[in-house]
Amino acid sequence: MSAHSEMPASRPLHAVFLERVIRIEAVQRERAQVTEEYAAGFFDAGRLLGELDDFCWSLDEPELFSRRGTVQILGVISPRGDFIPDPSRERTVSPAMQRAWEAAVAAWRTSFVAPLRNGQLIANARYPATGERHDLDRAEWLRTGLRLDVHDGTLFTKDRDGKPAETVGGDHAAGGRRAAGEAASKAAAQRVARAGLDQAVC
Repeated sequence: MSAHSEMPASRPLHAVFLERVIRIEAVQRERAQVTEEYAAGFFDAGRLLGELDDFCWSLDEPELFSRRGTVQILGVISPRGDFIPDPSRERTVSPAMQRAWEAAVAAWRTSFVAPLRNGQLIANARYPATGERHDLDRAEWLRTGLRLDVHDGTLFTKDRDGKPAETVGGDHAAGGRRAAGEAASKAAAQRVARAGLDQAVC
């Protein structure tokens, strides 16, 4: 995904994400006090905390800890089959990491997701089946269960098992407000199982 301004100039989506969400003062000022393992990846690139690379942010309810590669045990099962929570097994974060995460989530919602949903940023999707690019209708960003890989620009939904079910992907964002018009409608109509988000226009 890339970003255009009114004088169309493409910018990678990841760069727009970093500028608006991660490399802001409210997030970066906490970095020196953070002690969590894998935290450098968060402050550098928006990587979620965890053993494996995971850049997939939920549009509605982002989570700091990656669900990839680990099984989190939060309690035990009694002989009768009842679940017994064990607070000592819950993941905890340092106060500095919590503050940084809360600042990032606030910026994610107001400075990144909201502009995509209200048309200030307009994504452009490349559809592998046809090779064509079309502006993505902003209504696409209002669908439930969406996650965005902020590193490679892939937008997808998840099925009930938590696995990617449908992809509307991308890699650019654009600056400068304009209507998507016919191209946006065509993008929504031609949504396929896999599509590449290439640009976004604000």
